[in-house]
Amino acid sequence: GEQELEQMKRSANWVQFALSLPMKYDPGTHPSYCSPGYHLLGSVIAAASHMTEADFGRKYLFGPLGIGNVVWADDPQGRNHGWGDSHFFPRDVAKLGYLYLHGGEWNGKQIVPRDWVAMSIKPPTGGRGEPGGFGIEWNVVNGPNGLQYGGTGRGGQILIVWPDLDMIIVSTAGGNAGQLAPLI
Repeated sequence: GEQELEQMKRSANWVQFALSLPMKYDPGTHPSYCSPGYHLLGSVIAAASHMTEADFGRKYLFGPLGIGNVVWADDPQGRNHGWGDSHFFPRDVAKLGYLYLHGGEWNGKQIVPRDWVAMSIKPPTGGRGEPGGFGIEWNVVNGPNGLQYGGTGRGGQILIVWPDLDMIIVSTAGGNAGQLAPLI
């Protein structure tokens, strides 16, 4: 229900809030989406790279892919929202899918390490959404058309990548992604 996200957004310091959350389960035993955890991860990336997540993304991902128009909101301390709230054009979301469809390579240049791509889209054993679940932040399923991975955003936004079909689907239609995916 994302109650932690709403509580974090009402707090004065979102990173401190995320750090104060108790662990409900032992690490690695119950995959679950946690927006404060992603905000914390994004803040770690920003601190390690000495630049905002958006600037890191522009330099190492968006720029090389020709994605120039990204809107990404900040927390009260000026850190980008690690869990999302970013805005992309559909064609730019498709570029992200295409990048992963091709093992992290874009125009002959390796943008994301190939081994990271393979590891991040590996279907998990058990966990959320049997027979698939979360890879490393991709929804991953072995379905009737082979491996399928992608992501969902607020309001029915979806990216689906089907490597065996050499296909990428992007939708920014309204509604819940769970209602749209079966139609596709």
